Amino acid sequence: LNKNQLVGLNIPFEKVRAVSKSGVSNVSFKDELPSLDLSRSRHRRRFEDMMQLPVERVMERMKSPPDVPPNAKLDRAYESQCLWEEYMSETANQYLQSNGGRMVVFAGFNHVWRDGIPDRFERQSLRSGRALKSVTIVPWHWGSSKPQ
Repeated sequence: LNKNQLVGLNIPFEKVRAVSKSGVSNVSFKDELPSLDLSRSRHRRRFEDMMQLPVERVMERMKSPPDVPPNAKLDRAYESQCLWEEYMSETANQYLQSNGGRMVVFAGFNHVWRDGIPDRFERQSLRSGRALKSVTIVPWHWGSSKPQ
C-alpha cells in the first residue's frame, strides 16, 4: 500500500502505570524518560476538566484562561498524561528525523490538542536540528447525533 509504514509510538503501559502510582521523580527508570513540560496551564486545566466534565463543557471552558489552581491530587495522573504525549511525540520525531517523509498519527482525544502531541513534537523536532510541522484534526462535535 504505497510503501506506508506502521510505527508504534506508545510508551510501554507499565511505565505509565508506574509514573501514575509513584510520580515521575520516584520511578527507577526516570533517567530513561523524556523531559516533561508540566507548565502549560490550559493543558492542565483541560486534562482535569476532561476527567470530570462533559466534553461540551470542557470546550466552553477552554475559551477563557484557567480560573482555578491545579488539583494536587491529580499531579501524578497529569505527569502520566504528559509522559504519554512527550514519548509519542519523541518517537514520531525520531522516526521522521531518521526516515523522512510524512506521518499520520492517530491518538486519543485529549492527546491531539495543539498543546498535547503537536506542540511537543514541533519543539522536539526543532531541537533535533530539522524543524517539522504538525497539523491537528480534532473531531469533537458530532452535531445533533453521534456517529454509528
